[in-house]
Amino acid sequence: MRVGVVIATEHAGGGEQYLLRLYAGLAADGRVEPLLLGQLKGWSDIGLQSTDVGLGSKWSFRTLGRVLATAGLERRRAVRAIRTEHERQPFDVFHLQYKREQLLLTRPLAKLAPVVWTEHGRLPTGIKRRLLAPVYRWASRGTTRVIGVSRDVAQDVRDVCGAPVDAMTIENAIDERVFRPATDDAERRALRASMGLDPDGIVASVVTRLHPKKRVDRAISLVTPDDSVTLLLAGDGPDVERLQSLAVDRPVTFLGWIDDPSLVHRVSDISILALTEQGEGFPTT
Repeated sequence: MRVGVVIATEHAGGGEQYLLRLYAGLAADGRVEPLLLGQLKGWSDIGLQSTDVGLGSKWSFRTLGRVLATAGLERRRAVRAIRTEHERQPFDVFHLQYKREQLLLTRPLAKLAPVVWTEHGRLPTGIKRRLLAPVYRWASRGTTRVIGVSRDVAQDVRDVCGAPVDAMTIENAIDERVFRPATDDAERRALRASMGLDPDGIVASVVTRLHPKKRVDRAISLVTPDDSVTLLLAGDGPDVERLQSLAVDRPVTFLGWIDDPSLVHRVSDISILALTEQGEGFPTT
């Protein structure tokens, strides 16, 4: 099966890691041949092929003016490039995950092959939902299947799009090997020493993208200057500077981006998860 993975993002968060793990596994199985139609950090590192179709930066509500001004050109450019690749070697299915690709490209790509969406989080509420809902509902009519990573995410899709949309739940797969502790005390002490940690202290950790909705500030508030607990923060993101200011004079270590989160779990006594939203999928970190 040849899959056109239509994704263009400069971020490296949980949704991106989901895509890398998904297609690394499917390609290794030998029954799926994925081609990235866009850009995704780490894609070439797992030995998979890609081609640039002219998609720009990931959309956000903060860049809405620029988005509206360039959307038509971006759509024509991407559709032309994808159609050329499809004519060279047809795709069996297209996989779209982010709103820009879903809204701009679903309907034209559905004329070439079935389109599947993945949704990793709850749809916006309030004014953002009212702005998004009509065009999201229209674009969804071109899908064959929408996959939500939790029941609540899938239900959000049904609530916005209505009965014609086939929304189902496939929860994130969790590799339990990531959470295994160090095999013995000597290994644990050596790993802690390599991170500059007290080999005998208590270590708590948060492994996540550093974004306000992850509520990492709550984890920081749990440790005090005279505490025997050290907090490890593994990840990067737009909230890093604010969190660093909150962590002044507290036993908090910022590790930045970690390729292998299992190392953090192996030195930790406590793992903290403080997500904002109810009903999101269990995070892959």
